[in-house]
Parts: sequence; structure tokens; C-alpha cells
Amino acid sequence: MAKIVDENALSAIASDIKNALSGKADSNDVYSKTEIDNALELKADKSDTYTKGEVDNEVYNVLPTDTASGAIAHFTDGADNIPVKSLVSQIVAVESGSGTKSPSNPYTISGFANGVVTRCGKNLLNNPDTTTTGGSYVINNVNVPMLAGYYVLSFEFSGTSNSSSLRIDDENGTAIFTTTKTITSGHNEYLINLPSKGSFVKLFSNAVGTYTNFQIEKGNQFTSFEAYNGNTYTFAFGQTVYGGHFDNKGNLVVTHSIVDLGTLNWVKDTNRTDLFRTPSLDRIKANGNTNYICDSYPVVNVSLSSLPDKSTRGYPSYGYIYMCDSTYHTAWENNTPDDFKTGVNGIYIVYELANPITLAITGQDIPTLLGENNIFSNCGDVEVDYHADIGLYIDKKISSLAQG
Repeated sequence: MAKIVDENALSAIASDIKNALSGKADSNDVYSKTEIDNALELKADKSDTYTKGEVDNEVYNVLPTDTASGAIAHFTDGADNIPVKSLVSQIVAVESGSGTKSPSNPYTISGFANGVVTRCGKNLLNNPDTTTTGGSYVINNVNVPMLAGYYVLSFEFSGTSNSSSLRIDDENGTAIFTTTKTITSGHNEYLINLPSKGSFVKLFSNAVGTYTNFQIEKGNQFTSFEAYNGNTYTFAFGQTVYGGHFDNKGNLVVTHSIVDLGTLNWVKDTNRTDLFRTPSLDRIKANGNTNYICDSYPVVNVSLSSLPDKSTRGYPSYGYIYMCDSTYHTAWENNTPDDFKTGVNGIYIVYELANPITLAITGQDIPTLLGENNIFSNCGDVEVDYHADIGLYIDKKISSLAQG
């Protein structure tokens, strides 16, 4: 006897499965065997259930995967709304300052209390539509991560034509690209060719009117406008981290720390009266002359006998740190290491730990967009293992083979 199929029940289940294949399943719901049995009038074991999360995982496992990395992980074949397999972000302390580094002109060393990962689509520019009366910024110092190479800024304008000036700054606020252009009614484009990494965009315009559809995209040709589609994911470290890496699964590895030189004990070098060193510190990794940074003394990799005044270097075999500063030789005829310790109080070094520390943080899923994705972190370079859309992945491979 033929089985009678409940078409409505089957349709509902089919809809759920399609959503699962699109990465949109609700992991809090389940497919009960009873539901399936009732739909097909079968008599299977009704004591078990399949979670939609389990179905999702099986779907993810059959999708192709690929890797993208760098200051911006860029790929064009992302699967729709499916979490990345993994994301790892480096954490690198940032030095900022200008002029010759010295105790009287210290640089600032900044670490990170949070890792902030941004995932957006083709459009890198999150800038609202605006109407101006002229003589103002229509893009005012907006943070847009861009690498060396070509980008296209585009927008639509309705109003009276007039002049404009575009400026791209690096992360220190120094201009690395400028150009001027007359803005006219209709579509406007600026071809950007960056010599190095850019971070901030400013567009000053004298044209009176309305500006819409702002977009910055990678490449040297304009393609169709896509509204900015970005999300940020914040990973709290619970401390300020000056070096290491974290991942979206909930692992934080701390490889560097910071210390005030005035808290260390110092001894005088027996060969030079202007040279001081820390005793061997087992917490400092002894693997190089320059595996640390100092806010007030440049790190110089030369022999100790040639180490210039107002500079520092490490000693790779023992984990020593040497500081050369003639101030503490000429100021006191019978200077002692305590004079130096007092003098360097408030001067900091960020150094590599002999033994990295692994900590648990709260992880997060980071879903990709269908097609083009740009993923980056405020802390450093990223490496992303992601699930690819099958069709786009095959197209990419065919294109790659065709290009030889």
C-alpha cells in the first residue's frame, strides 16, 4: 500500500533545510524524528533528535574552504552568512612619535585592551549621505583601511559644480595621497593610488548640493554601488596586551609585556662607564638583540663596544638589556647603578616573554557575506580560514587556471 505524504509538513521541513544550506538555521530548534516520521508516515525511533546546529555543521563540512591573510583579509567567494572556520589576529604594540627618540623626546607605546575585528563587503567606506552649502568636509577623517595600491572613491552628486580636494592620511595623520577635482552633477569618481597603507579619508568640497552613495572599493575600476555592509566584533582581553595573538574561538596568547626601567635592578658594565645592564631576567626571551622596543632609547643592533650614546640593545644569550647613556657618567663622577635606576624611572620597554601566557577570552562567530569580504583587526594582521560559496569558489579556480 502506498504511503500518503503530508505535503504541508514536508514543505515546512524542506524550507528549514534550505535555510540550513544557506547558513541561516536556528541552532536553538531541532528536527524531531517524530516530525519526519509523521510527514512520511514512517515508524522510526522517536527517542532521538537532530539539532539544526548538527545539520548546519554537516553542511559546513561539505563546503570548500580557503584562506586569506594580511593587514586586510580580502576574498571574493565567501559563503552567505556562514561563520568563518577560524580567525587569528596578531597583536602588535604601536609606537607613535616624531623626531629623534630620547629621554627628553619619548615616543608613546600603545597596547590593546580589546581586539576589534571588522567584516565588511566590497564597500570600505561607511559615510552617510549629506547635503552641504559648500566649503566643508563631506568625508571628514573617516577611518578606511587601505593597503598600497589602487582604490576608487565614488559617489553621486546633485547640485552646483565646484572644486574639491581629496586627502588620504596614514595612521599617524601624515598625508600620503592628495588630488583635486571638480565635482559635477551625476556620478563622480576619484582614482586613488596609495604608496603605502592608508587609514583616514578627507574630502573637502566647495560644491553646494546633495551627496549620496559613497563608496571606496579595491581596484582601479568603478563597479556598481553597494551600500556599506559592515559589522564589528569586540574581543575583551581583560588587560592591556602589547604583543601576541588572539582568535575568534576564545584563545588569547600574550607574548610581550611592558616594564618601567626604574623598577629593574641595574649593574655597571666593567668595560664602559656609560653602559648599564640589567642582570639576566628569565622573563625576557633571550633570542635576539632587538626583540623589544623602548619609548626613549632607540634599539640598535651593534656590538656593545660600538653602542652609541642614548641607545639600547639586548644580549641574545642571557636576556640582558643594555642601556648606554653618558649623562650618568658625566653628571656624577662616582655614579652608581642607583643613579641610573632613578634617572630612567618612567621610561618603558616592551619586551618578549621567555614563556608566552595563554588565556581564555570570550569567542564569537564571524559570519561571511556572500561574495566579496574584507576582514581586518585593530591589533595587527589577520589570517582567516573561511567557507566558500561553491559556485563562486569554482569560478575563482577556473579564472585562476585561465590566467595561468
